[in-house]
Amino acid sequence: MKSTTNAPLEEKSGKGLLSRFAFFIRRLDLDTKLTIAGFVLLLVTWIIDLFQTPSSNRALLIIIGLLVLSFFLLTTSENLKSEQRLSSLVRDELLKTLFDRVDLKEDLLKAGIQRINLGRDYGRIARQISETSKEIKLMGITIYAPLFTLRSVLIESMSRNNYDLKVLISTKKSPFLLAKEKEENIIGRLQNEVSGTSKLLQEIYQEASYRGYTGKIQIAFYSSMVYCTLYIIDDRLAIYNPYVYFERGVELPVFEIENTPTGTFRVYSNHFERVWKSTTEKIVFPQDVSLA
Repeated sequence: MKSTTNAPLEEKSGKGLLSRFAFFIRRLDLDTKLTIAGFVLLLVTWIIDLFQTPSSNRALLIIIGLLVLSFFLLTTSENLKSEQRLSSLVRDELLKTLFDRVDLKEDLLKAGIQRINLGRDYGRIARQISETSKEIKLMGITIYAPLFTLRSVLIESMSRNNYDLKVLISTKKSPFLLAKEKEENIIGRLQNEVSGTSKLLQEIYQEASYRGYTGKIQIAFYSSMVYCTLYIIDDRLAIYNPYVYFERGVELPVFEIENTPTGTFRVYSNHFERVWKSTTEKIVFPQDVSLA
């Protein structure tokens, strides 16, 4: 009889231990959770120093640690306001700690990375767009959500500064897009968003034109694999949001990279231009307004 019950008992005891631990974490107040978060961050940085991790890898390791830590804390918090406050504190305080480490700060600034946000901060992106004077380049699978969110600020700044807008999105028949729809069980959704993006850009162009806009909007459709959302503003700033399999881009880190002599801005700028040149299907407003 013992041999038949040992495994279930061990399994139950294991589950019971995890349940008790989760229950204990949920009972902690927010300040205690933040204290634990700060301690874990310091522990991670101490371990990195102890094992003499190359400086080029330190930022990545700590960012990964922060993501895991913030996910753990957020998923054990039951109060929505606490989650929002915790998310803000994790982003502002813990990432400030990251930048305050002199060696990491120097490495990141050398690469041109001026800021890292945990998730898309559309308020910051809107402020950068409002200061645009020459050109904005946008790249993503569909770009529909960012365009929809930033529609008003785009119309206002385009009509005021008359800059051009270049948008790179996937074709509806791209093998990459179709495979992503199938794997994530969202058949037809991305294809509909591609169509929606073209119509939304047409509406943005028309409304900006009513306000005196005389620039142009170009849309190019690629069929290759692209693993990021990318904003390039006036060839001075790249806002890079990577994609991760089965995760929403809006919840992943966003890197702000300035165009500096020693930085990595050119990598992202060249990436955009290479994909742009590889496309064969384009729509240009105002010439092709009826095609969208």
